Amino acid sequence: MEEQQPVFQVNPNLPKPEMDQAQIDFIKNLFDNPQAGIEWVKKTFDSLKDESGTIPRSTFGLKIRAISMGLGAPEPKVGDLEAAIQRADPNGDGKITFEEFKNFCVDTGDGLLTLLGL
Repeated sequence: MEEQQPVFQVNPNLPKPEMDQAQIDFIKNLFDNPQAGIEWVKKTFDSLKDESGTIPRSTFGLKIRAISMGLGAPEPKVGDLEAAIQRADPNGDGKITFEEFKNFCVDTGDGLLTLLGL
């Protein structure tokens, strides 16, 4: 399998937001409340998927970076985004399915919680 090159670059000029306690509490509640968590994961997946019904690996880094920063996390490092992409597309087929995205969001390791620093 051919190794994929990153399709994004970190912009050092962007402001570095910090998560406030309300944002941290919101995120933790998502994962402590399975129903709210799965609804958020589904809604977020639906907003990111393309016409094929999956999230293309080639755009996932930029999209997940925007989500993590939108939740108040500092801008992720390129290496952290690369690890997140690997984690979200474990079979390397270039398409992130709902099940893969759900696992990325709720599992520990190089997933969303890691990118958020939680």
